Amino acid sequence: MNRERLTACLKPEHRQAGFYLEDDEDFLYLKRTDKVVAVWNATKATTEAVLAETDRQMTEASN
Repeated sequence: MNRERLTACLKPEHRQAGFYLEDDEDFLYLKRTDKVVAVWNATKATTEAVLAETDRQMTEASN
């Protein structure tokens, strides 16, 4: 799936903080400035799980 379409699933504040999504045949990767911060099985990933993890990553980064 193309990166822009995946990243559109994130909240605007996530995108502004530099988070984006990429995938391959097997995995979905949450990245921030080219660093992988979370990975999901591509067939089992849910929008809710991705958003929750991105929120957690933002909170952790602000501490």
